[in-house]
Amino acid sequence: METSETINFKFTRGLITQEQALIMLKERYPRTPFMYCVDAKQFYKKTLCLQSPPSGNWYYNRWSFCDVWRKDGSRIYVHSDDMQSISFYCRCSDKYYHSDDFTPIECDGEKVCLEHCRDKIELDNGVYYYKIIVNDDNVDDEGRSPYHSVKRLSSRHQGIGVELELECHSDIWNFCDKARSFGIFAEEDGSLDEETGVELIGPIAPFEDYVKWKHWGPMFDIFKEHDCIGHDADGDYGIHVSLSLSLFSDLDLSKFVLFFNTCSRLCKIVAQRDTIYSGSYGRQRKHKRFKKTFTDKYEAVKVDAVRAEVRIFRSTIRKDRFLKNIEFCEAVRHAVKTMSAGTVLRQAEAEKAFLTFLTKERKTYPNLYNFLAECKLIVPKKVQNKNIKS
Repeated sequence: METSETINFKFTRGLITQEQALIMLKERYPRTPFMYCVDAKQFYKKTLCLQSPPSGNWYYNRWSFCDVWRKDGSRIYVHSDDMQSISFYCRCSDKYYHSDDFTPIECDGEKVCLEHCRDKIELDNGVYYYKIIVNDDNVDDEGRSPYHSVKRLSSRHQGIGVELELECHSDIWNFCDKARSFGIFAEEDGSLDEETGVELIGPIAPFEDYVKWKHWGPMFDIFKEHDCIGHDADGDYGIHVSLSLSLFSDLDLSKFVLFFNTCSRLCKIVAQRDTIYSGSYGRQRKHKRFKKTFTDKYEAVKVDAVRAEVRIFRSTIRKDRFLKNIEFCEAVRHAVKTMSAGTVLRQAEAEKAFLTFLTKERKTYPNLYNFLAECKLIVPKKVQNKNIKS
């Protein structure tokens, strides 16, 4: 008797119809239901795939599903293809809400959930605005603002945002106050130390602003003054670099996400970590269909409705290491445009293509180039020339 692989092969080659394939599968596996998965365009066991309620379609790739919240507090699991038809994304809460249960409103150029965000927004002459006011009344004893008191990257911004986790061991109140005066928000976070942990959130800015130290420069001047520590803190402190989706085409976004999952060796070296999010690189996905894909927070790259957030880097208070991380994200964004989908899927080819790109563009990404040269992944140009002469 033919196996499911053989039946799927015949079906994908057009040798049999969908109805014939189901009949053959039923005859071969009478006790095992098979479903047609629209993303894989073939049949899989029902236990291996998920159904998206709005369309009723079955999907094999579970990682393209997201939670949608209902008014009663329950959640439904919906495929990204169906998200827009029944729900909306709230940038403030970073969640999806069912359109029949909640009210989407426009606030500061982005869509948020009215019921969830009532205490964070205000109405002025028919227009909603965020209440982002930091004073002694809404900071904790260490001077930190509440978690997510400031909105992150929004759909109307085009640029890069950075969140830096660290510990401050000297006059933390004054440290947080200085950060806000520099335009950097200082927040508490449940994953950080209760007394010394601080999450610094910078403004959305183009890559050129980071090169010129336009926003973050003053912060690095006061880290030593306040006895700040980054990766050597007692915890998995990190740096998250967010790039607005408006910087990508759908194809380039998929290649960008795939690069970080394929090139695990290179990414771990640049991130300066042995493992990333408890070994999430062990769950690499090869995207068969190159299109916009949503991923969750425990991924190398978290993708939501407005941003791609790279979450692999360990924390640092060194300027060159900080810039190295931002340069890596920006370099990968441009490098994948020059790579085919097949190249990105193959680790050795993708890493070689990236290092070749970086060598050509070393003046644009000097901190990353120097770091990889120190790690001996790149032979510096002067050394190359010297070897040629000798």
